[in-house]
Amino acid sequence: MDEDTPTRRVEPDYPTAVHLLPGAKVFGRYELRSLLGKGGMGVVWRAHDSDLDREVALKFILEAVAADKEAVRDLKRETKRCLDLTHANIVRVYDFVQDAQHAAIAMEFVEGQSLSSRKAESPEGCLNVTELAPLVAQLCAALDYAHLRAKIAHRDLKPANLLVTSDGELKVTDFGIARSLSETATRLTGRASDSSGTLPFMSPQQVRGEKPTASDDIYALGATLYDLLAGKPPFFRGDLFNLILQMAPPSPTERRKELEFTGEPIPPQWENTILACLVKDPKGRPQSVGEVAARLGLSVAVSSHASVPRQSPDERPTVREVPETKVKTSAPKSNRSLMAALVALVLVVLGGGYYFLIVVPARQADVARQAEAAHQVEAARQAEVARQAEAAHQAEIARQNEATRRLIEREAADTVSRAKDTARPSDSPKPTDLDSAYQKYIDDWNKAYNEAAEAAKKRNGMK
Repeated sequence: MDEDTPTRRVEPDYPTAVHLLPGAKVFGRYELRSLLGKGGMGVVWRAHDSDLDREVALKFILEAVAADKEAVRDLKRETKRCLDLTHANIVRVYDFVQDAQHAAIAMEFVEGQSLSSRKAESPEGCLNVTELAPLVAQLCAALDYAHLRAKIAHRDLKPANLLVTSDGELKVTDFGIARSLSETATRLTGRASDSSGTLPFMSPQQVRGEKPTASDDIYALGATLYDLLAGKPPFFRGDLFNLILQMAPPSPTERRKELEFTGEPIPPQWENTILACLVKDPKGRPQSVGEVAARLGLSVAVSSHASVPRQSPDERPTVREVPETKVKTSAPKSNRSLMAALVALVLVVLGGGYYFLIVVPARQADVARQAEAAHQVEAARQAEVARQAEAAHQAEIARQNEATRRLIEREAADTVSRAKDTARPSDSPKPTDLDSAYQKYIDDWNKAYNEAAEAAKKRNGMK
């Protein structure tokens, strides 16, 4: 577990919980070993559980949150829900522990590196599909299990919450807990708590504060893959709130070109799936993580991923052999053969009817829906490209017109200056000729200005 996981944005001046130091014993059973990370929602320590003789990660929560009874009740409820997550690719939550000074969540300790750190250390500035594919398959398996079996949404999916062990096993951490802490801090302080840490991965529905759903995780999954493959999340600068709510992101390949990142090309299959996950309307996104995996071409056993401990030979159920008993029957062999043939025929008819009346239409409908979603994504992208091109064209026209106007004024001024010199009489006019001389000067000036303006317009093609 590295320094940026499972915490959020790191703040060096964060007040750690009551001067905790390595070697201190808390909650009567945990000996602190080392500080793993700290952020806006708490500090995380590696600790040894003396009761069970194992390493754990203790996520200490803010003292203000720990002192709030309603917040503690919410966190206990969230922790209890997470106890049901028993999947090989999900960091286990063990307990919510509290005493007079501290409150913390005890979790499985994972010694590994987050995908966020792995991306940052990559020479290309981003990761490739070849490297990500086996990890994304594990991620999809974990999310699919959480959504369909445990009925829990993560709500804070991002590269920093995805750990990879040394043997290539992916672990999803902070399932539901980080977002619950953030919402509690927002309620206590009256302002958004550390939203900048995860805002680039939030769906439009989360930004608007709607009820969390599995579709929010599907959007975050798309944003996470986008970030890992393109080097940056879909939106990472400017007014993120409005961009997430209104703007269609560029394709990951375009973002790579913009940031001048190199690496293995992103397959169209992956690019189209990522953009489908980022559709603003949840109805236009893939409707399950299993569908996302299928679109990516990953083999994931849908909704059947609960971890089952391996049984030792002594724990395996025994099989008692029963002596074979011969059963007498009076039915002739010919009747039995006819009955078997009829049963086989009925099964064939029923199987064919099920396949052609249910399976085939369902597949056709799914293919049509996927094609429509891809079409909507592409149409939105093309519309945005066209809008940006038109804005750039209009800006260029305005720039050229402004340059032409300035050129006309300069040439007119030069021409007028020359006209003044030409129109000035060699001898001082007599007092009686002053009015006619002044009028001639004005006429010559206007004529010279108009001639210069027309000539400049013709040279610059300006109407």
